[in-house]
Amino acid sequence: MDKQDLKKMSITELEKELREKRQAARDLRFKISLSEHSQVRDLRKLKREIARIITMLKEKTASAAKLKNSPPSSAIETAQN
Repeated sequence: MDKQDLKKMSITELEKELREKRQAARDLRFKISLSEHSQVRDLRKLKREIARIITMLKEKTASAAKLKNSPPSSAIETAQN
């Protein structure tokens, strides 16, 4: 999953994807510890995907909060006059 795909997702979709990736990472850690999966690199890739999702979630929630707290443009125009 690349950055462009994550940008297109909504906050709820990102949260769902994050839950799924964290569950996959947990399962993969158990498989690696039981020697059922030998590619430790897969866990590293999964952790990076999780970090990307978390970053995108923070960006989206910060921009949503900024839009929510910003005054309407008409209030800015009257304050300048």
